Amino acid sequence: MTVAPLHGSRAGWLLADSVTLLRRYLAHLRHRPFELAGTLGFPILMVLMFAFLLGGMMAVPGGGDYRQALLPGMYAMTMLFGMSTTMLAVVTDARLGITDRFRSMPMSPAAVLLGRAVADMVIATIALVVMLLAGPAVGWRADGISGVVGAVALLVDRHARRAHGRALAARDPRPVRTTVRPPLPGDEPMTETSRISRISRIKPPSWIKGMNEGLLEQQRQGTAEFDLPVLTVPGRRSGEPRHTPLTVLDQNGQRFVLGGFPAADWIRNVRAAGEGVLRVGGVEERVRLVELDAVAALPVLRAWPAVTPEGVAMMRDAGVITDTTPEALATVAGICPVFRVERVA
Repeated sequence: MTVAPLHGSRAGWLLADSVTLLRRYLAHLRHRPFELAGTLGFPILMVLMFAFLLGGMMAVPGGGDYRQALLPGMYAMTMLFGMSTTMLAVVTDARLGITDRFRSMPMSPAAVLLGRAVADMVIATIALVVMLLAGPAVGWRADGISGVVGAVALLVDRHARRAHGRALAARDPRPVRTTVRPPLPGDEPMTETSRISRISRIKPPSWIKGMNEGLLEQQRQGTAEFDLPVLTVPGRRSGEPRHTPLTVLDQNGQRFVLGGFPAADWIRNVRAAGEGVLRVGGVEERVRLVELDAVAALPVLRAWPAVTPEGVAMMRDAGVITDTTPEALATVAGICPVFRVERVA
């Protein structure tokens, strides 16, 4: 089975995918406003503490103004503290398998890093602007606008570069977390419950829909290289017929289909309708789909790699399974649904 490449330049892919991931990262801040408030409020609190609470005890050699030396140091410290947030975000995505899912998708590999870098630069710029506004309030005066702009650009660039270099080098988020706070229960490895929850939310890659539409059109025109079984069930909301090419396993005189991506729409439609129409070789029959329990599904799952190795590889690339072996398929029993296909008399 081959997939036609998407059209468009690599630069266009990189830009579009980076913007999408930038919106994802910024959306996290909208849902966690206290995180942004802490990023902006902590530096201001430090400036006020060092300028007014401790400033009277500081003396600059030669009679200089202590606050003129204080603010540039605070700007640099703001960037260094911001690195921990970036590192935690990147390694947490890696631990939860989100980064691996990005790699399995038809997107630019550089977009993950570029989108994160741009988002961090936006946040760092906002923090620096707040700091620059707080500076004059405590008596700091810049020697020149060009120097301020250059320093801001340098600090933002250095923040993004160093944060991502350290974050991508970290293979386990727990050591990174313990550098900024004591260990918490959430620092423990992913539990079985969280693994099931993560896999249950995996949907088919977006390009599979286009591939299926192409296969259906080829079958309608009679130009398909092979006649793939097609299941038709009504949509659970619209009631309109939904056509899905599937692989059917014949085992011990019975037929089975596997939902390789647990959050796929066709699975939800089957669970809602219970019945549908299966077309194989131009012959249609009314069928009932009965979902098996985890124990009954094991023989089907273990046999699946031999039936459709390409489909099992897609499941691995999407993060549903870790390998394409029968043992790896057995680990998703009860997560990836298996349906027995029964003919309706």
